[in-house]
Amino acid sequence: MRNRSHTFLLVCAIATSLTVTACQTEPARQTAGNKPGAAAGARTNPPGSVEERENTTLHAVEMVDARTAFAYGTNDVGYTGSVLIRTTDGGATWKCVLRTEQTELVGIDFLDASNGAAISDGGVVYTTSDGGESWVASNDIDLFSLKYTIETKPVAPVKPPTGAANRNAPPQIIASDYVEMLGVTFKSEKDGWAFGSREESSQGAKPGSITTKTRPVVVRTTNGGETWQPVTLAADLPSYGLSRSSFTDSTNGWVVGGSIDEDDTGAVLRTTDGGSTWNIATMPEAKQVPQSVFFLDANNGWIVGATEDDAGDPGPSAILATKDGGATWEVKTKVAASLRSVHFIDAQNGVAVGSGGKVFRTTDGGATWSDASTHDWTTGTVVETTDPLYKAGEPQPTYTAFVLVAPGRGFATSDLGVHAYRAK
Repeated sequence: MRNRSHTFLLVCAIATSLTVTACQTEPARQTAGNKPGAAAGARTNPPGSVEERENTTLHAVEMVDARTAFAYGTNDVGYTGSVLIRTTDGGATWKCVLRTEQTELVGIDFLDASNGAAISDGGVVYTTSDGGESWVASNDIDLFSLKYTIETKPVAPVKPPTGAANRNAPPQIIASDYVEMLGVTFKSEKDGWAFGSREESSQGAKPGSITTKTRPVVVRTTNGGETWQPVTLAADLPSYGLSRSSFTDSTNGWVVGGSIDEDDTGAVLRTTDGGSTWNIATMPEAKQVPQSVFFLDANNGWIVGATEDDAGDPGPSAILATKDGGATWEVKTKVAASLRSVHFIDAQNGVAVGSGGKVFRTTDGGATWSDASTHDWTTGTVVETTDPLYKAGEPQPTYTAFVLVAPGRGFATSDLGVHAYRAK
């Protein structure tokens, strides 16, 4: 599973009067037994080749100091595996430090230039204590404990359309709503937020019809993740799942929503009361789907987004910036790639990454951006491990995001909820 939001059709209708070839009440769980291994998708290009880089989307980047940053990506052409790259010269050049062959990364976080971790969609955790020179992988399911699950509600059965043909037809059986958590962030040791989406099913206007609507989801903790509480959101918010966020303090924050896979325009939401209420922020570049938001302080922030043409090819997209706390936004530059993440370490130095293995850097506070896609992906520790094995009948979460709050301690989100991570 890529590190991007997916919308699932979760309505299952069974009626003798309707022709149904197949029906699934929830998305299939990826397990070690059914998730494709490295051999399932034959690699057509050698590791580190130009072709491999061009077929890789970099999904997230994190700067840990003015010279050191990490970014991870997954290949878009049919094989399982990820790369994690590092720069030690402020983003001018990049080198592969980790390559996973049988898992796909969905999140990274670093406490400093030495200590960091990455997580796969199946729950494998990769840790480093030497700045990425070496990595240790663990696929122990006991690393995670489910701290919060959003309750789903079943929808009442829908009667089939009236008529002689449907006289003996049973009501359609509607699956429960489906919730997927897509992002998590902490601003302090105590204050954290998690974001996601809910697919709500209801009876349609016509007899026997069903409608499905996406609703954003926000949950919050004020005690360091011990307990999480759902936030009641206004009914008029956009119908997008929420994912990546940035908070300047425990009160003011931003979050982006929308999926490039679903032809959505996306949205940017803002809170000024710690996440209790959220409002839509107006963006000057409305055509791209916002993918990442980052605020360095209360005034200076950046947003990047993604687009796709009719053939599914990525780009172009724009980097947006604000200097007045989001009151106004300006398009600083446009690039040929779709951008998925942006991060600044200080007022001058920032990096944005995206499709085609592209990296763009700025050393003047975002006034200008240069293509810094010089990589050496022929190196890197290769770690081969499979997703952890769960007991029969026990659901396996598909993880979507990850954050560290202290050495060996953090939180992850999945399609099951919010999980606490604690290293052994």
